[in-house]
Amino acid sequence: MKISVRLSGVLVAFLIFSCQVYAQSNAINKLLNKKEYEAAFEKITSAYKDTNDLERTELMFKYYSAVDNPSFNSCLAYSYANRYNLQTAGDKIELDDFVRTSLDIAFKLGSIEELEQFIECFKEQTTYVKEAMRLVEQLAFEQASMEGTLEAFERYVEKYPASLQSSLAKQNIDKLIVEQILESDDLQTLRDFAATSNNKQHVSKAKAKIEKLMFSKALETNTAEAYKEYLSEYPEGSYHKLAKQRMEEVLYNSATKNGNIIAMSDFVKHNKNHPQWYSVLEQLKQKTFSQLSLVGMQTIMEAESDETLLNKFANLYLADTRKQVADTLLAYFPSLSGSSAVQKADKARKNIETLLSKQTITSDDFKANHNLFYQKGNIQSFSLVMHYIETMKSNKAFNKQVYSSLTLALQQSEWLPLFVQSKSLPPSRELKANSEELIFTRSNRGFCYESSHDNNDIFRLEQNNRGETDTILLPCPINTRYNETNPVLSPDKKTLYFSSNAGVNYGGLDIYVSHRENVQQWDNWSEPILLGAEVNTKGDDIVLEADEKEIVVRSGKTEETKIISFETEPAFIDGYLLDQSGRFLKGEVLILDSLTLDTLFITHSNDKGYFAYFKPDQPYILHSQMQNHIHFFSNDLSQIVVRSIDDLISTKKLCIVETPFEHKKRNKLSDRGRRNLEYFAKSVKNMNYTITISVHIHSEEKPEKAAAIASQQADLLANFLIKHGIAKNKIIVVGYGSDSPLIGWEGKDRIEIGFLNN
Repeated sequence: MKISVRLSGVLVAFLIFSCQVYAQSNAINKLLNKKEYEAAFEKITSAYKDTNDLERTELMFKYYSAVDNPSFNSCLAYSYANRYNLQTAGDKIELDDFVRTSLDIAFKLGSIEELEQFIECFKEQTTYVKEAMRLVEQLAFEQASMEGTLEAFERYVEKYPASLQSSLAKQNIDKLIVEQILESDDLQTLRDFAATSNNKQHVSKAKAKIEKLMFSKALETNTAEAYKEYLSEYPEGSYHKLAKQRMEEVLYNSATKNGNIIAMSDFVKHNKNHPQWYSVLEQLKQKTFSQLSLVGMQTIMEAESDETLLNKFANLYLADTRKQVADTLLAYFPSLSGSSAVQKADKARKNIETLLSKQTITSDDFKANHNLFYQKGNIQSFSLVMHYIETMKSNKAFNKQVYSSLTLALQQSEWLPLFVQSKSLPPSRELKANSEELIFTRSNRGFCYESSHDNNDIFRLEQNNRGETDTILLPCPINTRYNETNPVLSPDKKTLYFSSNAGVNYGGLDIYVSHRENVQQWDNWSEPILLGAEVNTKGDDIVLEADEKEIVVRSGKTEETKIISFETEPAFIDGYLLDQSGRFLKGEVLILDSLTLDTLFITHSNDKGYFAYFKPDQPYILHSQMQNHIHFFSNDLSQIVVRSIDDLISTKKLCIVETPFEHKKRNKLSDRGRRNLEYFAKSVKNMNYTITISVHIHSEEKPEKAAAIASQQADLLANFLIKHGIAKNKIIVVGYGSDSPLIGWEGKDRIEIGFLNN
């Protein structure tokens, strides 16, 4: 009886507990059905302390498997379902629909990561996992196709080699490789492809691209050799007509643009079928007769063998009756031996030699040989005139009539070889007898279209290959549209002093000085330097003589003559301005104090890139600022190499320079760096380019610190350039820290500058 009472008590307690649990479970299910998921979750976790409770496990499955639950988690739901099915002795949770739903949700999200997570969670569900893997491969292929790059398809094949789409991916890889090759500008790559490919269509495209590149190369170099190379490979190519036309233009221009007899002769010899061959031949004839060129005449005779023309040339050439002149002519043209021109010159030479042997001249001699005294271009005729003028001055029996005639002939200097270009104004000063290059001035006759008729320019005397003396105008920057006069060469013939009223000066004619590196080059003078107030005055100033350490100057209205002595011989430094391709440039050159960076002197290079300047007393550096070019300070004092922005863009290269920041204070620009950036901003601020600057820090051991410094310096550089006139939308500055080391820059900070063509 006691046992029955005790059992019934336990049963009552169990029933009460069961009712309580059922009530809790029912309440939670109602919350789940009403989609009050947050409240349901709190109820589950508070009501069921035992995490292994079967009822709790079933409720957690329902909670995490609810599709519209923000906390929906198919993996957790599947885990709770498996745990429940293992523990329960009753009905198990049906998983097939749940797994299918989970797969559908993962697929609809369009995320490979979601599908891969599904595969990891539901790996026992073989059928659905296979479907999920197929969907992953499908989505991955779609993504690779959207990206459309060789790298994307290669990644796909590497990751999914057995997929249904791998063959399509491989086809796309082959297609993209072919496209890259056909888009390449590398001739060897295209030729190798054309030689090995079995696809006729691809080979045809490759060959067409090769031909196009060959023609583009010819257009770029624009030389006859490049066009010939193209035509030899593609005689009937797509561009053969244009290539032939361009080649003909280049050949014609090269032969005629400078009036060079050698160039025209070469053209006539090798381009008989050129449409303008006869035109060049006629120009060659004109130049040959104006310069009496044996080479030109030889080419003319090879071209058309005109004996009449040759005899005409011989008569002109043998105006100089000296025997060596005739011998030179006969060496080129042996057929002229015994010709009337040679006989005439030989007779005149003998007659002149006879007259030169006489001590005095009679009226009969002069009348009988009158023509021998007036032969233009004849060195012997000139010698005859000079001989009789000198001998008759001291001869008591000289003939006044003959003397007057000879003097008149001498004054008419246009025919004398010494003054072949000087018509009205003789040399302005007496030339030194020991000068090999005689420099003088005369009235300007067309050196500059803006010049007035009475401007003076500087010329030199040069003996040509026939022994005659030519007068040759010195080029810019010596001569200008103003007056240049009174030139004096230094003893070493490298320095030229002269007077000019060009530009801003002290008044009247002032003294300038110019320098050349090579005494054989008369066409490569530096920009003239105006001497200071110690030399120049408000009046006209000219140099009379020049020595190593002094010049003799006549100054001012009083014409005071004074000696200007130099403490030491003026030291000129020669330099050249060029770009990174070695092309010489004409531009501004600044000489800066290397410590203060103050401008000491400004000059300009000439059209050959040459410049010269007086060597400063203090340490200095060179700089050039040019539009469309950039330059950063260097220690090279012999040349300035600027970088062409157009070349940097076309070659896709960067300009690499040392950091403009101080080493200790990383957030502060050094004086040198600041000045470099100021000049850089001036050079590029009006350009329609996007400027890219990357900052690289390699003097800092810790990568994270290097990255922080680079980022800070990038911001400072951008702000500095914006402040100095560069538009904000034209600057891209990025700090790379120590991520990109460069050979030769180990342990050194640098910036890399590039340009994008907008």
